[in-house]
Amino acid sequence: MAFKVELYTHEMLGIFNGFKNIIGDSCWLNRVSLISNEIKGQKCLAEYLYKENHISFLLSKYSFLVNEKKRPPLDKIENREFYPAISFAAQAMSIIEHAPDEQKNALIRRVQGAFSNPDDMRALQLEILAATHFVRRGYSVSWPEMDKTGNYDLLVSGIGRNGLEVECKSISHDKGKRIHQRERIEFFDCLSVEIKAVIKNLKLGLAVVLTIPKRLPSDAKERSALSRKVVEQILKSNSKLFSDGVEVRISEFDFSSAIDKRSKSPPDRGVIDKITETVNCGAMIIGNSVGGGVMFAIKSSQDDTIIKAIFDTLKKSAKKQVSKNRAAMFLVGFYDLEMNGLNEIAEHDANYNNAPTPLRVGVSKFLSSTSCGHVAGVHFLDEGGLIPKENGDVVNSGTAYTFKNEQSLFWDESFNNLFESSQESLG
Repeated sequence: MAFKVELYTHEMLGIFNGFKNIIGDSCWLNRVSLISNEIKGQKCLAEYLYKENHISFLLSKYSFLVNEKKRPPLDKIENREFYPAISFAAQAMSIIEHAPDEQKNALIRRVQGAFSNPDDMRALQLEILAATHFVRRGYSVSWPEMDKTGNYDLLVSGIGRNGLEVECKSISHDKGKRIHQRERIEFFDCLSVEIKAVIKNLKLGLAVVLTIPKRLPSDAKERSALSRKVVEQILKSNSKLFSDGVEVRISEFDFSSAIDKRSKSPPDRGVIDKITETVNCGAMIIGNSVGGGVMFAIKSSQDDTIIKAIFDTLKKSAKKQVSKNRAAMFLVGFYDLEMNGLNEIAEHDANYNNAPTPLRVGVSKFLSSTSCGHVAGVHFLDEGGLIPKENGDVVNSGTAYTFKNEQSLFWDESFNNLFESSQESLG
């Protein structure tokens, strides 16, 4: 299947109109209307819901821009703000246009459905990114699940001994978490009001870590009671383990040194982890006018680590989804994760004086497993970004941290250098 792998700025309006005709603008307009009404009732969720539905919001904004005037100014309709949405539209249309007639309707329904479910949208975007990546390198790509010839996402032909099976896994912020981001934001919003009232005269920093036995309670009264436990311990400035398994741990730190009040961005993930003595937990920072404040983190005592969750997923997929009759490769896309950046992880592992990161350790165990002899490699990708080139072409840029398995039963030299970023050879 050959499809569009390049986007030029002068094509943006035409691509949008074509996508609108095929998919229907009600998909994103209705979604944005629904989310906007939800935000009115819970303003604390605005940033979170926008990120989760950013393709819908961009296409909705573009719709209004195009409908506002018969000929909207070029600087508005060719604005880089819309690159992610128009790029997605271009790739989705190419796939639909080149699909067999009997599959077109199923593909259209899949794209339409993705607007209603952020997880489905992320999965579809990753598949499109993967397909584009291989087509750019001269290979042909087919979708076995559409052809009903396999349970994996992509079959790349013209590479290896008999092609390459590719399975894409999109990993979001809730992977391996008992406390999901949305419910944590809602709890933080409720708790912040009470915390601000009791730290007005605090001149130092308090690191407050709340550990709950399982999940946050769904009942409003129970959540309110949990908030009161936290506030009471902040007032007392000491830690406590309650009989119901809830623990509030409090320690002091230099707030003014750790937090730059002039910056609108939070401290680096490593700073938060060090101060709270947690790993990749959601955190809230509240300062006051006298130089003090609170850094609050919440976790579940039953949280699986994200690394464990990722490799549990890969092990299951290696066993049940790919055929084991040819080389298989996994592409793992990270989306808005509360962890150290992928580039930072790769740079850390590149220095052999450093202890290997959990990601490197996990992939080493995975690829060396006797049940993964058909897996030729694992490639981790971050969200990256779409950037314009001088010729008007728009390309995707991002970090790829790749691990190849030269001991695979189906290893082939053509699998080398598929991604031009930090690489590790295992085997």
